[in-house]
Amino acid sequence: IVMQHRIHDRRKGVVRRVTEIAEVIPGGKSGPSTSNIYEWDAAKDVLDPTGATCQFLQEVANFAGISFQVVLDELEERKRILADLQQRGVRSHDDVCDITQNYILKKRGRI
Repeated sequence: IVMQHRIHDRRKGVVRRVTEIAEVIPGGKSGPSTSNIYEWDAAKDVLDPTGATCQFLQEVANFAGISFQVVLDELEERKRILADLQQRGVRSHDDVCDITQNYILKKRGRI
C-alpha cells in the first residue's frame, strides 16, 4: 500500500509526498494486517526503511529456494542498474527494456 499526502512545504508550497509504504500480511481469523516497510522523514524529505522484514520478499526467497540475503543482494544490484540508467539519461522504454533484459539473460548465462 502506497500512502500519498498533500503536504504544505514552506519553500515549495503544496507538494505531494509518499508518506509510507506498507505491505498487507494475510491473517488468520482476525483478518489481514499491515506492516510499514518505509516511512517518510519530513526533515530529510526521504523515505526511510522502518527495519521491518518484508514478508513478501521472505516468501520470494522461500519459493525460490534461496536465502533472504540473496534476494536483498539481487534487489541492490537491480537498484544499481536503474540508478546507472538514470545517471546516463537513458529514458527510452525500448532502451531500458533492452538493458534490463540483457542483465537477466547474462545472469542466467544465456549471453
